[in-house]
Amino acid sequence: MTDTNPSPAVQKYIEAAQALADRDETVTLAAVRREAGGGSMNTITEAVRLWREDQAEDQAPAAVMIPEAVQDASARALAAIWKAAQAEHRAALESEREALATDRARIEGEKAEAQELGRVVEAEAEQTKRELEQATKRVEELAAAVAQEREAAASARALAADREKRIEDQAVELADAGKELAQATAEANSAARLIISAEARAEAAEVREREARDEAAKLAGMLQTMKDAKPTRQRKTKTTDTKGVQK
Repeated sequence: MTDTNPSPAVQKYIEAAQALADRDETVTLAAVRREAGGGSMNTITEAVRLWREDQAEDQAPAAVMIPEAVQDASARALAAIWKAAQAEHRAALESEREALATDRARIEGEKAEAQELGRVVEAEAEQTKRELEQATKRVEELAAAVAQEREAAASARALAADREKRIEDQAVELADAGKELAQATAEANSAARLIISAEARAEAAEVREREARDEAAKLAGMLQTMKDAKPTRQRKTKTTDTKGVQK
């Protein structure tokens, strides 16, 4: 295993790569990014590189050690050992060439993965940009609507204030009219009382007039009676006188 102590951010993606490997899924930059739920491309690339180095170290063959029997062998065996060592060296060189080729292929694969991840990130960035533009447009529309509503509310408040002022003025006018009406009513009531009093006095005068007429008629009747009775007495007197003379 490598002695590198990765940062917590890198360790997160190393664990994501190991989780993919445990499920026998191909470990790629894009796959690790999806597994971890997104992240920085540089950090993911570093994490995948460290993970692959760890895997390579775990799978690397043990170093070749020369047996002590060979070290203690005679000079006759040294040539054979040297020959074997050369063969092993050539094999080691071939193994290194294969490792280099593998590393080259791995680097090319990582490059391709990085390019793929870059395309994914770019597509996501473009999508995010479009969503941001749409959100910005929506915010602008909402701001315009709010401004319109505020303007309408201000107009409504002004109209309400104007109506309230007119109502107050009308209330004052009604109060004044009420006072005038009350005064007119009081005057009408006073006039009505005067009329009633005058009518009462008129009725009393009519009664007195009728009584006076009746009294006058009664006196006139009595006077007429007296007038009618006076000639009769005179005639009776004349008759008495005539009788006296005749005697």
